[in-house]
Amino acid sequence: MSKEIRGKSRFSNIMHWSVIITQFSLFAILLVMLIFGNPGHYFSRTVFAVSSIFATIIMGIISFKFFSWYKASNYKTPIVLFYAIADLTLAFSIGGDAGTKLLMVNVIQEKQI
Repeated sequence: MSKEIRGKSRFSNIMHWSVIITQFSLFAILLVMLIFGNPGHYFSRTVFAVSSIFATIIMGIISFKFFSWYKASNYKTPIVLFYAIADLTLAFSIGGDAGTKLLMVNVIQEKQI
C-alpha cells in the first residue's frame, strides 16, 4: 500500500525517503555514542536537536496538508480543520520544547563551570 501511494505522490515519496535517511543517520550517531562514549555531550545534543527539528518540520508540513485539504474540500468537514489545528499545535510544542531544552542545557552547564 505504501509503495502504491508513494508511486502516485511525489511529495509522499520525498517524505518517505527523507524520514528513512534521517532515522538511519540518527541511528549511526547513537551507535557512535554507544561505542566511543559521549565526551562533552555533543552527540546527544545533536541527536536531540536533529530529531526535534525534523519532527517539527514534518508536523508543520502535515498540518499544511490538512489545511489545504480543508480549504479545497466542498464539504468543509470540521474534523479535518481540527486535525490541522491539533497538528500545528503539536509542531509548535515540539519546537518550543526543543528550544527550551537545548537552551537550558547550555545555561546549566555555564553555571556549573
